[in-house]
Amino acid sequence: MSDFTTKQIADQLGVHPNTVRLYEKWGYISPVKRRPNGYRVYTEQHLEQLKIARIAFPGPYPVSSRPLYDMVQSYKSQDYDQALKLAEVYRQAVHQELEKTNAALKILDQWYKNKYGSDKIIANSRKEFAALCQLSVETVRTWERNGIFQPQVSSSRCNKYSELNYEKVQIIRLLRKRGFSIASLAQVFSSKNNQIIPSQFLEEIYKNRETSYVADEWLHHLKQHIQRADQLIAIISKKITN
Repeated sequence: MSDFTTKQIADQLGVHPNTVRLYEKWGYISPVKRRPNGYRVYTEQHLEQLKIARIAFPGPYPVSSRPLYDMVQSYKSQDYDQALKLAEVYRQAVHQELEKTNAALKILDQWYKNKYGSDKIIANSRKEFAALCQLSVETVRTWERNGIFQPQVSSSRCNKYSELNYEKVQIIRLLRKRGFSIASLAQVFSSKNNQIIPSQFLEEIYKNRETSYVADEWLHHLKQHIQRADQLIAIISKKITN
């Protein structure tokens, strides 16, 4: 088994030596032995662990990064089956986010064709609507309070949610994922005039350069993370079979 100095292993990874030291400090790799002169001695095992960490940790992340952190720890502990399972969990979460994004883009495509969701009621409570949208009740409540969208209110003072409400929420969710503030979305999706047609939303969203490429940028980000997850799965699977 080969030994490496800090500089040698950094060169293998294409990073600064300080990055290697930081990964050691943060516990991403096994304890590193030192020579009598105090210099660190890295092994092939450390190199593998560092490669895994380098693939896993450049953020930001489109979904929770917790499975990746746990995966790195499992790999470090040589629990490769668990590491593989966690990498697959992360990939699945990103894939689900990609599916939600594609669904939102399909809605935009329909809006461009002047085909909008109807006023047909699809949920008779905020809780039911939140579950349908795969959001927390508090998120839906916050968006309503800030005027981003408005449900219908029945004579018995119960909130009712339509197909068009659902479509609006999918677009809002996409833009929130890309960092748009609630205040900025409230200007675009203001519920003061709940009869505003979706094409006016689109005009507001796409009228400036900053927002015109938001969907493509997000899709690229998601696909990059799926590729990274695939890399991790391939490396760990090979480790298991060897």
